[in-house]
Amino acid sequence: MIYQFEITGKCNLECETCFNWELMKKLEDIKIENILKKVSKRDIVYIGGGEPMIHPRVQELVEKLVEIPTEVVISTNGTIYKSIPNEAQIQVSVWTLNPNLYKEMLKGTENQLNNVKENIKRYISDGNSVLINMPVYEKNINEIQSVSDYADNLRV
Repeated sequence: MIYQFEITGKCNLECETCFNWELMKKLEDIKIENILKKVSKRDIVYIGGGEPMIHPRVQELVEKLVEIPTEVVISTNGTIYKSIPNEAQIQVSVWTLNPNLYKEMLKGTENQLNNVKENIKRYISDGNSVLINMPVYEKNINEIQSVSDYADNLRV
């Protein structure tokens, strides 16, 4: 089976294209025990949010999921680093590498964008499989090449 769990409604960015902004504000953190009851061996589990790295027990959840074993994929904005078992894939949304556009589109800071770049390198160094996901729309369509080149340079 394939499962997708939005484990928290909290997020540290305010992406202007967020389709769940109002809904996410109402969601409470999911209890990891409820997730663990639903999954079994060889399931594929996608973990998202809001920003899943904000969930206080995300590391424990992933550790228990890989013990089952399941295939685990975490979709994150990359601004927060947490050590995750290297059996899990980390999918980082990189909308742009331009600090001004990052601020405009995600209400993020240049420091947060720098954290994204550093955290991607940390996950690679930790042995996690890293995938860079680039949501594209009219404001960042001209960023495709720079983000693609960035991913190529990291070999992800």
